[in-house]
Amino acid sequence: MARIRLGWRAAGLAVASVMMAACRWDDGHDAPDPPEPDPFLTITPAALEAVNYAGESTVVPFAMETETSSLDLQIAIVDRSDGLAEPFIQRVDDHHFEAQVSVAPGLAVGTHSGQFEVRLCYDDTASCKKPREGSPWVVSYTFKVLPAINLTPLRKLPEALAWTTYRGNAAHSAFVPAEVNPAEFTRRWVRSGGVSSVVVEEGRIYHADLDRTVAISEDTGDVQWTFDAGLVYAGHPPAVANGQVFVVTSPEVFDGTFIRTLDAATGQLKASRATTPGGDLEFNFYLAPTPYESDVYLPVDSAELLRLDGGTLAPAWSNVLTGRGMWTPTVDAAGVYAQIGRKFVAIDRATGTTQWSLEDLAYDDDGYGYLRSAAVLDGEGHAYAKHLSPYDHQEGKSRLVSVSLADKAWRWRVADHFSSDPIVAHGMVYVVNGQSVEGRSAETGALQWSWASPEAFPLAFYKEVGTVVVGQVLFVSATTHTYAIDINTHQQVWSYPEAGRLAVSDNGILYIASDRNLTAINLH
Repeated sequence: MARIRLGWRAAGLAVASVMMAACRWDDGHDAPDPPEPDPFLTITPAALEAVNYAGESTVVPFAMETETSSLDLQIAIVDRSDGLAEPFIQRVDDHHFEAQVSVAPGLAVGTHSGQFEVRLCYDDTASCKKPREGSPWVVSYTFKVLPAINLTPLRKLPEALAWTTYRGNAAHSAFVPAEVNPAEFTRRWVRSGGVSSVVVEEGRIYHADLDRTVAISEDTGDVQWTFDAGLVYAGHPPAVANGQVFVVTSPEVFDGTFIRTLDAATGQLKASRATTPGGDLEFNFYLAPTPYESDVYLPVDSAELLRLDGGTLAPAWSNVLTGRGMWTPTVDAAGVYAQIGRKFVAIDRATGTTQWSLEDLAYDDDGYGYLRSAAVLDGEGHAYAKHLSPYDHQEGKSRLVSVSLADKAWRWRVADHFSSDPIVAHGMVYVVNGQSVEGRSAETGALQWSWASPEAFPLAFYKEVGTVVVGQVLFVSATTHTYAIDINTHQQVWSYPEAGRLAVSDNGILYIASDRNLTAINLH
């Protein structure tokens, strides 16, 4: 009988060493199932399910709680079915344990069901001659093992469009009106190496890594071309439209910004333009430019907004706004909109002149503007945005707002801990608030439902909180996993052990761009 001793660390009120065993009975037979579980130990969830990819070992977490103190007990996991690897238990306090098992990497493609025991013993857990009454507790698991790579033929997802800029399009809606079935989700491929946010058009993925812009095949994940911008201080996310990739770089601090257009198929340089030097680059790491029709709109030099010809990069106009932060303009046929700090600004698309603006005086942005944000249009005359400063960690400082474009006025404003840009679909606003995903009324901002994440969301100061809605499914990235939530039942229907910035292509592929990998998930 194999026995494993793992490390421990202090937590809560007490510290205990925890011993784990991964084994079967010495005679090769399973012990008979115990009666109904004793309520002394509660295991959540009661049964484990996971999707694993061949040759890998997905971690499956769970929690355990005892009715009374368990400091006089030893605890162990015993596998009955040889489907587990590397069990781990950590005592949190005298009542609680955090635990996890991993899928055995040698399991063949297919569905594997089994059981493991959780033993509580007054003596050594390998023999457990003095078990606690009710021990062992039996947990069932089902692991679905899929092929590591699933290169199904690419096909268009009905109603889905190319993902051309920050949050998909010039309205920054992050909404794809196409129906998908979580039972059909499979990993297509995974490419190692950290990746910034991606854009996708005509079967190619584009991302920028400081001084390089890279084009990758949607089909296989192979690199198709690389463009080297030379030594730069900062690289910004690219955009793509009409067969051209828009690349923005900042060569040096206070040295202005370069925008280039590259041929989307070959990576060849087509046009280049330098902006006027100046500004405080410390906080000017911009979001992707916003292509609209034949032009491109982008922020430069703190809060200057440019409209350029999408082919030649010849300027049409510029508008110097006030504020700073990571932002990009929002564009529709009627105008251009900028959300900078606590200001919402409407700009004439033809002339570049400011038409009107609103300022949320109840929100104190500490003079730092707001991070990784753009106004979101619903196509019905309303805009939505979040207000979030780099030091926004106090109750009431983060705000979710809605604007009536016709009335040139706030419709509603809600104060809380909002960290993601809103998504507007189905008459609802979907947003991350604290450690939950919320569905709020688009009309009033009132909370309608929430889903509690099993793990923390990243601080928006450091990382974008990735969200996208595809049909009736909301995808959200937390710290280590990306989750899919059914917006009708408000239940989790899928997860994948990678978190990052999200995009969905017109071929129905979800991309998770993390600091470690770029992962492609087939959605149909």
